[in-house]
Amino acid sequence: MNSYAPGPTQRPARLPELPTTTRPKIPGTLTGAAVFAGLAGLIGILTLVVTNASGESMVLDAAAKLAGVPSSELAGDESVQFALQDAFDILQSRAVFFAVFGVIFLALLLPLRLGMTWARIVYSICAPISLALLVYTLLDEGVPAALKLMDAANALAALVALVLIWAGPSNAVSRARKAAKRSDQQALAA
Repeated sequence: MNSYAPGPTQRPARLPELPTTTRPKIPGTLTGAAVFAGLAGLIGILTLVVTNASGESMVLDAAAKLAGVPSSELAGDESVQFALQDAFDILQSRAVFFAVFGVIFLALLLPLRLGMTWARIVYSICAPISLALLVYTLLDEGVPAALKLMDAANALAALVALVLIWAGPSNAVSRARKAAKRSDQQALAA
């Protein structure tokens, strides 16, 4: 056997095959979590769009309904307009928060679907904050019914996704991925 490096006419020595590990199958819980997180994200962004498009008229109608007067009466009063503008500003700032969380949730879709631990942790930090603000908004009497309905759907989707990302099959995928990574590192080190 030749101890020199292979030349142009010699075939290189064959490297030993490294063991390959199979990737764990992605369970339906992670797919469902990604779907519900995406739904929560889209609803959060849609809330901002609806609030900016027709929030002022919805606030006026909600205030008129609470006061028991027609909305045309409230529209002419300058002091009422000031209060309604403040109420709209509050709704708009909440909608911006929902949209920011919506963008975060949409950015986490693929990593959540793959069961990445860091994505599950980030979602687990962001979702309760979003849920707390959504529940606070749902309890606020001054929020128009259409926005409350969107907020309720957003909260439900975010909560379902949060439960699904930590369900048993989702945790099993995370453990299997870590075990496969560990065995690959041990095979490379050997």
